[in-house]
Amino acid sequence: MNQAVPNRRLRWLLPVATSSVVVAAMLLFPYASGYGIGSDPLWRLLVTLWNASDEWKHGMLVFPIAAVLLFLKRSELSKVPIKGSSWGAVLILPSLFLYWIGFMANVQYIGYLAIQLMLGGCVIWFLGVRFFKAVFFIWCFLFFAYPFIFLEDLVAFPLRLLMSEASVRFLNLIGVHSIRDGTAIISAPDPVAGIVSGQRFSVDVADPCSGIRSLFALTMISALVGILSFRTGWKVMLLFAAALPLAVFGNFCRILMLTFGTIKFGSDFAVGSLEHPTWFHLAAGFVVYIAALFGIFVFAALLSGGSANKRKQVG
Repeated sequence: MNQAVPNRRLRWLLPVATSSVVVAAMLLFPYASGYGIGSDPLWRLLVTLWNASDEWKHGMLVFPIAAVLLFLKRSELSKVPIKGSSWGAVLILPSLFLYWIGFMANVQYIGYLAIQLMLGGCVIWFLGVRFFKAVFFIWCFLFFAYPFIFLEDLVAFPLRLLMSEASVRFLNLIGVHSIRDGTAIISAPDPVAGIVSGQRFSVDVADPCSGIRSLFALTMISALVGILSFRTGWKVMLLFAAALPLAVFGNFCRILMLTFGTIKFGSDFAVGSLEHPTWFHLAAGFVVYIAALFGIFVFAALLSGGSANKRKQVG
């Protein structure tokens, strides 16, 4: 029995070392810079974008968190039989091709996908399909490390429109007459009182207020909570999917806070400027995370409670 434990550890050592060397080589090899003229290793592109963009700073935490998740699940993973499978080639070979395509096309996003597929292929090749299933959601979690910058333009403007429209509808519902002008929320005119549009308040839902920053971070957090809380795959995916409406709800609360702050105290106090936001504006940013995180944990508790009740009935 004592001899089996070292043997299992040695069987772990080869795939981990081999996968680390291959992925490190892919990260270190001079790759396309995406928007520049020269080439940089993918690891440098990752670090540069993590540091340069507020929307993707959470990416630098992904690999350490994934390592911690593997450590926490070590007891569960130790029970999974190690049986390498040639099915890993189904991921490894396309990953090498994609890596070459990304390099030639000067698109680092393809390089990120190639690294991800290579990791999955190495796990299946050396440890087996069953082991890959056991770490599948941790493997998926690694996608949060990659800065997919193109998503900002794809998601930010629709979010701005959604937030402004939802806020205007709610304000009118509670008796605060307002209209939407593009992505701005402005007070409705009152000809009888001689008040023009936007005289009482005007709040523009700019890119930082669209919820784009909180959206990516909160989806990562919801995935992390799901991986730590559940073993059932559909519950992890359901909690992950709930991050989008919860992030929108959190940002909706923020926009309302800024709007009511503007009505009560004025724009100079509640909002400030895009370059120099006030402390009230910055404090409103925390509302997004407080409201969304509260929703995530409540939803996770409801999912856990449903499972506990079902087990109790069966017992």
